[in-house]
Amino acid sequence: MRSPLGRAYYAVAPFSPEPPYRLYAGEAHSPIEVDETAKLTSTRESEFTMLVPVKTRPVLVITEPSSPYNEVLALRMRRFSQLSESDQLTVRQRGAEDLFHLPPDRFPGLSEENTAIITTSLRLPVAALDTGRPLGQLDEHELRVIHERLVRLHQLDLRGLILDQARELVAALRAKGNPQA
Repeated sequence: MRSPLGRAYYAVAPFSPEPPYRLYAGEAHSPIEVDETAKLTSTRESEFTMLVPVKTRPVLVITEPSSPYNEVLALRMRRFSQLSESDQLTVRQRGAEDLFHLPPDRFPGLSEENTAIITTSLRLPVAALDTGRPLGQLDEHELRVIHERLVRLHQLDLRGLILDQARELVAALRAKGNPQA
């Protein structure tokens, strides 16, 4: 399999569970309903089999598979038919920070024009992706723009990483004999 990074696929994606939780109680029993998160976190058990709705949906993969879990981070998509005409124009002109336009000619596997929703990421096992049918692909620049928007919109603090890279660059310049470094 080629790297899924920057590609869109159909995936089986669960909805995030929220109360009331429905716990599997065996084939002969109805699910057990739990109405508060605290009731699950206060038990000795840390793992439950929960019944949650899933949806087959197109997603845009924005990371390489993690090791050792073989999971990717993916973005949900929204069909243009769900947007107003003015919102469609804004997205096409790259004016919506939280939505990234997926040009139809680059995503021929999608039934209609779509946008990636940068603020709705999903962690999915690679096995939940239908990698046999890629729907389209971003280029490196587009993927970098999505990563930058993700950092800004989620207000992720990357100062430590930036400082480390700056120190490495200064050290490399000094090693080359640059007196200004």
